[in-house]
Amino acid sequence: MFTTTAGTVKCKKASYAGTTSVNATEATQTVTPTYSECTAFGFVGATIDVNECEYQFGVSGKDASNNPIGGVTIVCPKVKKYIEVTTTGVCDVKVFQQTRPGITYTNIAGMPKHVHVHVAITGLHYEQTGTSPFNCIGGNGTKTNGTYNGQATVKAFETAGNQVDAWVTGT
Repeated sequence: MFTTTAGTVKCKKASYAGTTSVNATEATQTVTPTYSECTAFGFVGATIDVNECEYQFGVSGKDASNNPIGGVTIVCPKVKKYIEVTTTGVCDVKVFQQTRPGITYTNIAGMPKHVHVHVAITGLHYEQTGTSPFNCIGGNGTKTNGTYNGQATVKAFETAGNQVDAWVTGT
């Protein structure tokens, strides 16, 4: 759930796809988001165009429970440097490239291992613009009070489609 001054954006379906090497010990993991069946500011049929932007997740340490914690960087191509939330005739929001903390990773033991990701990001930078004769709730302009909250389960699969272990370590 993404919250702005204009209201809340929710999607029934969200998926994230990325690749990595077997037994990788990479400092970051890059994924491409896809969103569908979204509502924005109380209106159904909202679209989220990621404009080829990707999320780059990283680890910066551990929390009091010894879970890895970190942040996410929104990385976009040079043409459009934002993710765009569009509603019909109401309010549009652009989320710019930026790095924000607020990620907690919980490793889930089992066969195979997987990771629960808890997202609680605050201070997101965005621009909201009214598309009707009225401004967005809270006025048009650039804001720095966006929040993004959600959860995801990360599972890894080899090329043949078999699930393999996924695990996050902290620094």
